[in-house]
Amino acid sequence: MISIQDDHGPRLLRIDPARVRPAMAQELEDNAKVIAADAAFSIIDGAISGSAHVPSAPGSPPNADTHDLDQSIHVGEVIEIDGKIQTSVIADSDHALYMEKGTSRIAERPFLEPASVRQHQAVPKGLADTFNKLART
Repeated sequence: MISIQDDHGPRLLRIDPARVRPAMAQELEDNAKVIAADAAFSIIDGAISGSAHVPSAPGSPPNADTHDLDQSIHVGEVIEIDGKIQTSVIADSDHALYMEKGTSRIAERPFLEPASVRQHQAVPKGLADTFNKLART
């Protein structure tokens, strides 16, 4: 889940609440789309489908075969709960959770968490850029 929870919220809302909230929501949605694309790419990059399919090594993202998993990754609705704007990157394939977390019989092959970690630095930078633009106008 991506959310904005920082000490600067009240100060930023004094800029112009009518402009800040939509800008925050758009920036979060844009970052979530980057994470979703990163996760999907990690599954399809180098994967071979069909009879020549080779499963990925445990601990690395799954290799696409049917593309059910990579095509199930999407961004949830941007919502506000208790004053916090948030969204989620979702993989709703039947086997997404088994791949991400593993089971007693299947080693984990995470794809969402690593994508989120790889893109982690982009979220605060994008928000800071957005707020700087709003503060100047």
